[in-house]
Amino acid sequence: MDASAFPGGICRLLAATVHLSAAVANLSYVECWETPDEDMARQESPIFVKKVELKEAVYIVPDGPGLGVEIDEAELSRAGGFRFSEMPHLQRRDGSVTNW
Repeated sequence: MDASAFPGGICRLLAATVHLSAAVANLSYVECWETPDEDMARQESPIFVKKVELKEAVYIVPDGPGLGVEIDEAELSRAGGFRFSEMPHLQRRDGSVTNW
């Protein structure tokens, strides 16, 4: 498991995004990977004891201190150190790099 690339990064960024979104009065929506009906990108990880809760189609803003994320440091240390991860690059026939 690459604890640094997806489970850690997405959970912390999502928690910060939920707080920022709650503070912006005219924010209409935030695009995210997690949905109430699909688990195609759900980030279940034993590293997180507590994370931002998705209820139906709404993330609940935590009312406690911090971002609302608690990390099991023992589990994090068992997951291993940082490993750089980069998405694959698509290339055209001429060798140029293109978007997904």
